[in-house]
Amino acid sequence: MNATVAADFDGDGHLDLLIAGNFYGEPPMLGRYDASYGLLLRGTGDGRFTPADIEATNLVLQGQVQHLALLRGPHGAKLIAVARNNDKLEILQVKQ
Repeated sequence: MNATVAADFDGDGHLDLLIAGNFYGEPPMLGRYDASYGLLLRGTGDGRFTPADIEATNLVLQGQVQHLALLRGPHGAKLIAVARNNDKLEILQVKQ
């Protein structure tokens, strides 16, 4: 995991974590580290987190994600900027 952003993504008042990564810079004999599609960890309010189902969140963050940032869009919309190596910046809107 290379990137993490913390926010209340589901509107339940508890801090959640969004994590993403992958790394393609290993020698060919070791292979790429590319099994991650990102993961939303929902905060339970007592310091613990539970993984959200990828099908329920519709979250797919492929590639070498290097940085995530939380942004505010028009009318207070939550946006997430996804920065990858050698790729365009992707902006996602959080739906609650």
